[in-house]
This record gives sequence, C-alpha cells and structure tokens, in this order.
Amino acid sequence: MSILKFVDRTPKTISQMYTYLTDPEKTDIGGIFGIGINPRMAVEEMNFAQLVYYRDKLEHPYIQIIFSFDKNLVLSLATLRKICMEIGYVLMPDERQVLGTIHYKETNHIHCHYILNYVGIQGNLYRQKYSVKYYKGKRLIT
Repeated sequence: MSILKFVDRTPKTISQMYTYLTDPEKTDIGGIFGIGINPRMAVEEMNFAQLVYYRDKLEHPYIQIIFSFDKNLVLSLATLRKICMEIGYVLMPDERQVLGTIHYKETNHIHCHYILNYVGIQGNLYRQKYSVKYYKGKRLIT
C-alpha cells in the first residue's frame, strides 16, 4: 500500500536535510529534482527566499512530505521520477520551492521525499491547501 505522510516538526535544518536526502547511498542525480528551484542550489535558494521576506528564524523552515511506494516495486528510475514529479505538483499549494529526492538504492521500499519551503516565493507562509479527502480523491493516499 502506498502512503503519503506529512512531517512538519523535523529538527534538521534545510542544509542537514539536503545532506540526508541527497546521500549517494540512497539516491543519485537521476533521483533528485526541483520544482521552482535548482536542485543543486536548493539550500541557498530556500534560505534566500526566507531572508528576502525577513523570515530568518523560522521554527520550522520547511515542510517534509514523504510518498512511499508499495514494497518490492519494480519500476525504472525514469518512471519513478515522472510519478514523483507529478505528485510534487499536486502537493504544491502555490508558487513554492520544492526539492524532491527518490530514495531507491539498496531498498525494497522506494520512497520520495519532498521538502517544501515554508516561505513561498511571494513571501506567503505555507498553508496546506487541500484536505486529506482531496488527496485520496487524487488517489495519492489509499
């Protein structure tokens, strides 16, 4: 069963999460993508948006969302990437920076992490746009 999980209270900074998410033992460049952001410069770009709008000491500077595929799934990385990017677009409540990483190496439990900047590129703070019922209707949650 696929699972969509919102994690809003993580103790790691954006930089620490980036290091964890891009761990070469879990993913590689083909499994890293950005929506509204250069994935190689994600930390700098997210921090810049927060500084521009004077949000320099946010308690939680990002929202983490994890989509877990069914166990023992066999799909190509290109297919996984396409699916994860489409889910990423559905999860975005507005114009917002999103870093996505697919953890597919050395695991029978492939999953995708999304880091949404808490501060949008227009300066607005994150608010979940849709209810869980909406996501279920999109068949992102079973």
